[in-house]
Amino acid sequence: MVMGLLIVYITLIFLRPMDWNELVYGWPLVNYLAIFLLPAAFFSSTDREKRELWRTPQVKIAVFLLFAASISWLFYLHWFGGAWQTFQDFGKIILLYCLIILLVRDMKSFRIILWAVLLCIAWMAVHGILQIHRGYGFGGAEPLFRKENNIYQIKAFGIFSDPNDLCLVFILALPLLYSELRSLRNFSAKMASGGIIALVVCGAWLTNSRGGFVGLAGMLGALVTLKTKGLRRLFFLICCYVLLILSAPSRVASDAGVVDTGRSTAWGDGIAMFKKYPIFGVGFNGFQDISSEGMVAHNSYISTLTELGLLGYIPWFLLISLTMVQIYRAIKLAEPFSREDSHRLIAIFAALFGYLGGIYFLSRAYDYVLYIFLGFALAETNIVSSKYGFREQIFDAWKKDAKRLVFAALASIPCMWTATRIANALGRG
Repeated sequence: MVMGLLIVYITLIFLRPMDWNELVYGWPLVNYLAIFLLPAAFFSSTDREKRELWRTPQVKIAVFLLFAASISWLFYLHWFGGAWQTFQDFGKIILLYCLIILLVRDMKSFRIILWAVLLCIAWMAVHGILQIHRGYGFGGAEPLFRKENNIYQIKAFGIFSDPNDLCLVFILALPLLYSELRSLRNFSAKMASGGIIALVVCGAWLTNSRGGFVGLAGMLGALVTLKTKGLRRLFFLICCYVLLILSAPSRVASDAGVVDTGRSTAWGDGIAMFKKYPIFGVGFNGFQDISSEGMVAHNSYISTLTELGLLGYIPWFLLISLTMVQIYRAIKLAEPFSREDSHRLIAIFAALFGYLGGIYFLSRAYDYVLYIFLGFALAETNIVSSKYGFREQIFDAWKKDAKRLVFAALASIPCMWTATRIANALGRG
């Protein structure tokens, strides 16, 4: 029952019927379901499972991140109401992340919830194709038209109403769908999976997203790097990127680069405000208020650094990077035992790698999607490592990993400053 509630909860996040279906339009369905899901998960879990959840380092890091995000309002604007609102809004996302780790404990439950998400993404692809084919999708939603480029971009609802977000979620789905295609035994199921892949590829192309294009390049690079070696790796990397350039959507092909003047200016504003408020930041989701152009950062890393300061940026960076390190370690350890499990881990790693590359040009540090897939990644790593008995080899070194990754987080700041200076110089040129 609890797993069913979790699946419905995540389905509502992706399909957003309260944003387009007349029967439930405007209802806070996600909030209602969260009220039922939390006590249900608490009472259905054993004391041992709850203790194991709290012993998970990423859970402690996520809770500290929520704390840092909440108090970020207290030191710049001294707004206690903002702290409480942040705790509620971001707390729901952190709660969902923890529930995925708590409830997804075996391969069967993992594949069920994964397929629920993949089918939702396929639905969004159909919705987007209908927008281009007949001028509107489900709920009468029309595509976005850009006059400056004379092109249409498909979009979905809620957190996916921006074509960039929609494209990134399509990119997340592709390696996972391919992994599932390889693992399926039934011919009909393979054909259905292949059809969904075709839909998602078409949907990604119709978004005409530059940020999504960067994410796709990162995902393919990670996939090829992990699956090939030597000259074969180099050959496939070159082939992938040539194919990407030749098949780029019209907006990607017509615009020179993904860093325009507005973006680089916003990045500079963020770095400048970080210098003034380096510890606690300027407030969760408060970047737009301090930007000289009145715009968001269009960079999840710089926005997190600016809004949450070091107190929030370091745990945010740790939550992501520690998970990526552990997945990578699990890939290497699982390969001698099961190519199927190894391929699934590779797919999750590549999907997240592409997404993390894409959000360098988008402000998506606190969206549901990132935390849902980070939860999937950790759950799958837990399942595979427990199955083959190398759990200690992956997780026992987390303190040593965390120390190194804290230095990496600090080192990333001058790297972002340098990238911002280069982007501004190129913009002026």
